[in-house]
Amino acid sequence: MPRSERLDVVMLRLAPLNAGKEGGRLTDRDTLKAYKKHILKFSGWAKELGIKREHDIEKNGYTNVTLIQKYADELVASGLRPTSVHTYLAPVCKGLGVGMHEIRKPSRNSADIIKNALRHQNSVGARQLKDPRFARIRRLGELAGVRPNELKKLNANCLLVDEFGDNMIRVRGKGGKISLQYLLPHEAVMVKELLSKDAEGNPIPPNKCPFTKKDLGKISWNYARDKRAQEIEQYYSQRFNAWKTMPSKTPAERKRRAEAQAAAEREKKEWIDKIVYKYSQEHPMATTTDIEKYRKQLENPAPISIRGGNRERAIALGRPTEYDRVAVRIASVYALSHWVDESTIRNYLTK
Repeated sequence: MPRSERLDVVMLRLAPLNAGKEGGRLTDRDTLKAYKKHILKFSGWAKELGIKREHDIEKNGYTNVTLIQKYADELVASGLRPTSVHTYLAPVCKGLGVGMHEIRKPSRNSADIIKNALRHQNSVGARQLKDPRFARIRRLGELAGVRPNELKKLNANCLLVDEFGDNMIRVRGKGGKISLQYLLPHEAVMVKELLSKDAEGNPIPPNKCPFTKKDLGKISWNYARDKRAQEIEQYYSQRFNAWKTMPSKTPAERKRRAEAQAAAEREKKEWIDKIVYKYSQEHPMATTTDIEKYRKQLENPAPISIRGGNRERAIALGRPTEYDRVAVRIASVYALSHWVDESTIRNYLTK
């Protein structure tokens, strides 16, 4: 019988593989560094229970799930925020091949997400947001919804039209990951203008980047991603549902309302087709059943209703508590590069 490997060695090898998207693996250096940190922290904790190697888990009366559950319970008892508990657990679950849904833990909500949300955390950036010299950079950042390191790489050549005729900004993100950030129909001309001229308004070559790291200063762009997701969700929610508020007392009004409803439903179906196609392209390992399940989620006519702490926070901020699921998925996929909506609603729409 082969000798059991050290627990930390096993986890460090498996976590990047289990964390990768379908057909790929985790490669981003910063994320790998964070995974390693939390895996070593967990392994150190496990040693105190007499668990140094993989087979020690069963020898000491645990399964992978029950061991992680004990760790989760101690993290919660130590007073960590729900978001921190999730951060600690994600690498551990990946390293031991356990689904996060198998572990009992406190639910995260938007009120728990405070990174860069407090004014004192970025006082310099807060002042720069009001400086007119940064207006064009701020506007592009709001439209693209990208990080400063990504913003400084953008030029006019990054603008493209996809196979459906939608305007996109091609962005190279963390770990070299390419994403296409969606532009609303009326924004494409403005973005082209921003990327084609320098700060003085002089034309520049399409392969030259108009912004430098110095230009970007110390502005925090987290607010921009929040705002961008909210803009896109609101725009398409209005397009898909405006007919519901149209008058319908007279035959002529009912006819106009029915026509508007039919047009909205056609547009929504077109978006469902585009999103499902994009999903199938980005997930080559997805089966036909997986793809159909993804489509049925979008075709469900019922709105997404939020509950608990997220609902309370949304009410306090005057934000909706129900969302059109296709409008949310457009924001998820085309603005945030997420494939599901829970993170979009919690981290962006209810903030």
